[in-house]
Amino acid sequence: FLSFEARQLGKLLAILASGEGDPVRKAEFIYTDYSRMKNNGEIAKELDAIREHLVEKTAEFEKSKAAVQDKMAAYAVWITTLDPEMRKVAEYMQLVMHFRDLRKDPIAQVLAIDSEVATEMFRRADIDPQYISFVLLYEYMKGVEYLKSIKADIVTRASGCIYIANPDLTYDIEHCDFEMAVAEFEGWVKHEHDSDELKGQIACRGTVRGTVRVVSDPHDDKGFQDGDILVTSMTRPEFVPIMKRAGAVVTNEGGITCHAAIVSRELKIPCIIGTKIATQVLHDGDLVEVDADNGVVRILEKGSGVEK
Repeated sequence: FLSFEARQLGKLLAILASGEGDPVRKAEFIYTDYSRMKNNGEIAKELDAIREHLVEKTAEFEKSKAAVQDKMAAYAVWITTLDPEMRKVAEYMQLVMHFRDLRKDPIAQVLAIDSEVATEMFRRADIDPQYISFVLLYEYMKGVEYLKSIKADIVTRASGCIYIANPDLTYDIEHCDFEMAVAEFEGWVKHEHDSDELKGQIACRGTVRGTVRVVSDPHDDKGFQDGDILVTSMTRPEFVPIMKRAGAVVTNEGGITCHAAIVSRELKIPCIIGTKIATQVLHDGDLVEVDADNGVVRILEKGSGVEK
């Protein structure tokens, strides 16, 4: 089946080709990730970039469709070689991976609607929309007047805060330096690891050497260079532009049908998932060998930890 990214490209091409309605409005949910929705100016810029390279983008989409047809033909032959029980496993895996992608569209559509509602509530509360992501759902549910009453607190959260979840689905919000809070939390869950090797699950085979770049926020790639090794807790659709430049991907979390595994297989780059502690053990600037044939990351040379 078409990958999530290829399907999104197909939808964008269809939106531009239809000539009906406001293309920015129609494309809103496509440019929504799990933390924010691009504003109208950003979406218009993305659409303009596709228009400027329409022939290349159309060819890219057609190439993706042709590749899927080839894979489907090969899969149809391969699956006949399996015994009945293994065939059930293979078909189940295919179904799970497909539905993991399909569910992203309604999630993105809901997030786009949520973003519009939040923007309007902030307008009525006279709060800058840049602070939308610092307000939690149960606070929105209390209404505009409540948001007005905590305006100063909302603005202060942008300087650093942590949210502590309570059993009643409310949160205690503590203002603090975010990086210090992360360091304290990692101290609680720190795993002792005195080896220069890190093991995980194989998601896409291959072996490559490169420089580690630990990225937690896909909107800040920390100077990521082509061929660097992407190390993160887990990947999401907004990580794809970085993944396309990566020599390999290593994650803390994930299983064989996770986003990192599926995208890495599509990009044909080595990927090791489920290491649990990659972001703790590996640091910016480390020279490593990602041996995804055996599920091992070897630290060849410790880096300075200084960002590029």
